[in-house]
Amino acid sequence: MLSIYKTILAIFIKISMQKEISTLIGTIIILASALVLFGGAFGYQYYSQTAEWQTYTNEEYGFEFKYPKKYYFRTASPATTLFFLSDPNEKRIINGEEYPINYFEFNIDKVTIPIKDYILRFCDADGPNSSLICDKVIKEETFGNASRLYLNMITTKFPGGEKQESTIGPIFFIKIPNSDNVLFVSSVGVHSGSLNEEKEKELENIISTLKFIQKQKNIQTNDQPSITVTSPNGGETWKIGEIHNITWKSNNISQTANVQINIVDSRYVPGSQDYPVGAIAITTPNVGSFSWTIPTKVGDIDFTKNSSYKIVIAAGLGYVGDSDFSDNYFTIVADQTVGWKTYTNSESGFEFKYPSNFFYWDPKVLIGDCDYNVFPSQCLNINDIVINQQITEGGNPNAVKNNISFFPKGEQTIINNTSYCLYKTGDPAMGSIYYNYYYATIKNQKCFVLRLVTKLTNCGVYGSSGDKAYDDCINYNTTTYPETLNQILSTFKFTK
Repeated sequence: MLSIYKTILAIFIKISMQKEISTLIGTIIILASALVLFGGAFGYQYYSQTAEWQTYTNEEYGFEFKYPKKYYFRTASPATTLFFLSDPNEKRIINGEEYPINYFEFNIDKVTIPIKDYILRFCDADGPNSSLICDKVIKEETFGNASRLYLNMITTKFPGGEKQESTIGPIFFIKIPNSDNVLFVSSVGVHSGSLNEEKEKELENIISTLKFIQKQKNIQTNDQPSITVTSPNGGETWKIGEIHNITWKSNNISQTANVQINIVDSRYVPGSQDYPVGAIAITTPNVGSFSWTIPTKVGDIDFTKNSSYKIVIAAGLGYVGDSDFSDNYFTIVADQTVGWKTYTNSESGFEFKYPSNFFYWDPKVLIGDCDYNVFPSQCLNINDIVINQQITEGGNPNAVKNNISFFPKGEQTIINNTSYCLYKTGDPAMGSIYYNYYYATIKNQKCFVLRLVTKLTNCGVYGSSGDKAYDDCINYNTTTYPETLNQILSTFKFTK
């Protein structure tokens, strides 16, 4: 293409050297040719640069633009249309977590006040050491389909209230035709003045490719791109250190596209942007499942302090705004069994964990014939369950029946999806109470009974209410002790 311009220029120069053409006219022709040449060369260079860029299309709002292939879209908040162009190859470390570097910020918002007044709020921020406000627009100019603004920013430093003025920009805004919606575009570094010339020029090239397209109308629900979180979707309890699959379904979103997986806690307020978000996976293929090893912390979400959470999955490039939250909260808890002992019974085929010194005697297993047609769906008196006194303990065929035959009907309970009948009693002794727990179920058409014996202090030996030792004792007996017992039972499982 450049050779064509050179040929044209040579012809004009030759013509201008003829005697019939004045020196002035020849000079004009040469200058015009030079403008055509260099303008064309610049245009060709620009076209070559953007021709290989990717195209982002938003049919909902009716616009599209191009951007360099090295970037990818990352949603900032699934509840809004705020998103970034980020470079996946450049990272930064914050509080030990790795995050991508965001370069350009895009936000679509409905603006019902003068746009300049809206944009002046762009730099409002308060921090422990300073506050920022923008008080006026210094410069405004048209840039293709956009308007480009520069703002006057006032920084107030604490303590002392020292003020410093500076210019920030450019900030671009594009009014979406036939609506109150406005697309705002800026560099993420514009607040701090870290926008360099290279990135500013890159942003200008991106904005120069923006054009309006026809909005997509009458979209059928089944044709709309959508994501639905399927697990966890509310009510689950997961533990730190466990591995779980986060799953979702998508409609009209390619499996080759990427999604972003975030997590929010109970501080999340629908419709708000002011809540902490933890990034589980900044970008992962849209294959419907992501294996997650639960850490102690993700970003500002600390799993050791908060217990209620929702997963948020947002579509990536080309699907901005398509996202879904877990329908209800699920819980993540710390694994309190770390450091506990494991009791294993290979003969009977079961195991469970327990803290040292929790049981007064070692756990016992009792196996024998029983009427499994009604048990454990009905927790009848043990006399109505045991057949021929065949549940044995320590070689004494009557031991179990002698111990628990006087029990009333048992209490039905569920442990790891298995039904049990619980028979319990407390035997007071000097300064202590011994609790006997018999968890009975059916295994291999036999009565399977797990006996646990614990010892609690009679809190009366410490005085009365108001005495610290007495109150601590009551708290342990009524709160810590039953919670620990439930945690022990949650670890119980058959191994064969």
